[in-house]
Amino acid sequence: MITLWFKLPFENDIYQVLSSHNDLINNYFVLKSFNSKQKIMLDLTKKQKITLSSLDETIADKWKFKKVRNTSTNDNDYVNSVNIAIEKIKSGVVEKVVLARQKCLAKTKNPIHVFKNLCANYPNCMVHLCYAEDDFCSIGASPELLLSYIGNTFSSSSMAGTTYTQNQQFSEKEILEQDLVTKSILQVFKKFDLAPNQEFSEINNGHLTHLYTKISATYNTNNPTIFNSLLEELHPTPAVAGVPKQDALALLANLEKFDREWYAGYLGIINQNSSSVFVNLRCARYYEKEVVLYAGAGITLQSNPEKELQETKEKMKILEQYL
Repeated sequence: MITLWFKLPFENDIYQVLSSHNDLINNYFVLKSFNSKQKIMLDLTKKQKITLSSLDETIADKWKFKKVRNTSTNDNDYVNSVNIAIEKIKSGVVEKVVLARQKCLAKTKNPIHVFKNLCANYPNCMVHLCYAEDDFCSIGASPELLLSYIGNTFSSSSMAGTTYTQNQQFSEKEILEQDLVTKSILQVFKKFDLAPNQEFSEINNGHLTHLYTKISATYNTNNPTIFNSLLEELHPTPAVAGVPKQDALALLANLEKFDREWYAGYLGIINQNSSSVFVNLRCARYYEKEVVLYAGAGITLQSNPEKELQETKEKMKILEQYL
């Protein structure tokens, strides 16, 4: 049995779902790993609307977690990996690669307590807490839309480039980094004969600010069957993998010394009438004695390794301050 709680961006409603894994449904919540090898689908016809105040934190006191022991990514190791990535970019292997790292913390605060804080403090995020007994517990607050279909409009977002200090301006590096993501998503839309529009802005996630372009296109069928095909073509975007996609993934397999698990995969609602799926960012996974945080930075030719390391630390603070 899997228990899920979630809140959609800019909504106050909290939903609880108790469900077993089921592939034979057309109204479901999906949680998929970065490498696409793990996927759960929970029946949303069983969801219940609840209030945060009614959510009993003591439920989580009896939760059991995997006993796997993880290790944090050493700062020097990450900097060295960034340097290797920059050399690969110089030699033309890739144009951009998003290099991630993990950080292990001693497990302290109740996961449901953390979920409540994330809902209260990140209103523009998809917030989730998903627990499968003796298997996994995932939690996060992501501001990045991967794909939605509402009415007759498909929407996605290009979110890349990060600032984290007051009055910090986006540099040419961040602008070019985000432009790679935007161009890639536009190409995917056009591949499916969609004519995309762009709406440029910025988005806040706690103390972080990101460059953000909303990409949308109308479709003349009420219930298009292309949603899942479009979703799989987009995942993973250059915002979490790199450009070109397959070359970037091959490089990540050599440089990252851990399994991303659910981090940088996707999660959200899929049904016949409307769907909203998000990139699983600003997330963590619980184990028996620890919580593992994940974050990544987009590496380009203009990258400074020490600054990229600091960016990952700033991203981890989004959750870390509540764990």
